Amino acid sequence: MGEGVAILANPPLCRRNGTDLDYPYRPDSDFWYLTGFHEPDAILVLIAAPQKKSILFCTETPSEESRIFNGDVCGVTHAVDVYGFDEAYPLTKADEMIPGLIAGKGTLRYFFGKRRDWNIRFLDWLNAARLYSPEISKTEDLRAIVSEMRLIKDVHEIAELTRAGVCTAKGARSAMEKCRPGIFEYALEAEIQKVFRENGCGRLPAFTSIVAGGANACTLHYVDNNCILKDGDLVLVDIGAEWNYYSGDVSRTFPVNGVFTEPQRALYDVVLDAQKKGINEVRTGKTVRDPHIAASRAITEGLVRLGILSGNVETLLEEGLEPGSKVSFRRFFMHGTGHWLGLDTHDTGDYRDKDKHPRSYKPGMVVTVEPGLYIQPSPDVPEAFWNIGIRIEDDVLVTKGNPRVLTSFVPKEVKAIEALMKKR
Repeated sequence: MGEGVAILANPPLCRRNGTDLDYPYRPDSDFWYLTGFHEPDAILVLIAAPQKKSILFCTETPSEESRIFNGDVCGVTHAVDVYGFDEAYPLTKADEMIPGLIAGKGTLRYFFGKRRDWNIRFLDWLNAARLYSPEISKTEDLRAIVSEMRLIKDVHEIAELTRAGVCTAKGARSAMEKCRPGIFEYALEAEIQKVFRENGCGRLPAFTSIVAGGANACTLHYVDNNCILKDGDLVLVDIGAEWNYYSGDVSRTFPVNGVFTEPQRALYDVVLDAQKKGINEVRTGKTVRDPHIAASRAITEGLVRLGILSGNVETLLEEGLEPGSKVSFRRFFMHGTGHWLGLDTHDTGDYRDKDKHPRSYKPGMVVTVEPGLYIQPSPDVPEAFWNIGIRIEDDVLVTKGNPRVLTSFVPKEVKAIEALMKKR
């Protein structure tokens, strides 16, 4: 961090509809990354110079009555010995003490814009600090520093993401095993969540599960999950387990009755080929743009082969890769091929380097690779392909050699899917 001081805040519990019931709590990802502290309503002050120091403001040690109703918490009493902070004080002391802590420390770093209420509080601290020392040199957004730290995963984080990926893959595999015509999409969602919990994952998934049967799969962010799964349709699941706040993210598409039709398989093979070629580009020295180009080329070639597109592949590819394009393959594959993965499903980290070029992969980065095809009814598209939506997604670790797929436990080859579903 160099010289100066940094401030981070962990949000308080959030009430449901203004009642006395709280939503399940999850700590702020950046706060958790730097502290491992998961109790709500806390402030971290990091002082870089003249002496490095970490100071936590948190809830006071609970009373006996509070313990009876809400259980024990770490509180001020154990923040130092359990979590290793240098100092800990009650949250009620923050407004009094923080101005003095930040005064005269040079650069002041904070997550600007993250929460409006904390922004206002931060400005109050800053104004109060200037009473102690009018020479606060400058302020900086802490986001860029922590985002860069979070982008490269260490051995511990890779282990956590691997576990999240395995649990997510188990959920998708179980969905294949339990799927059959006539059940509701939410029944598969419940099965997936059951598997997550049985494997020790968090009470809530990493994101709202998508379980989309038939034409619903052509809506990319479909989350209603309330329709009946029909014989002859495909079902697309896009799901993520959360393990120690690290996210898995897997998409699989499979036949409700366990057997692909010829048109379904033809489209599926195009997406699978695109995904494999995309994964092969997740290598040290390649850029974040390379998987998308490789997948888009495979998609374009496949669509021409199936008669959904016509024309020269190179021309169609160039047209579709233009920023903001809605023509060529972009009619049917309208999203990117992946994103960073970590403590957040769409994890922090810039996709371009300081020169605004696509960022190069480095060992320790984790990304998803998730091409898809979504065929809406149209007069210029063969009817056999109408209302078919397919997405295949895996979590991939950049290494010094070949890409390492963290979610390979769940099958994606047509024969493997059909063989698994045949055992139902």
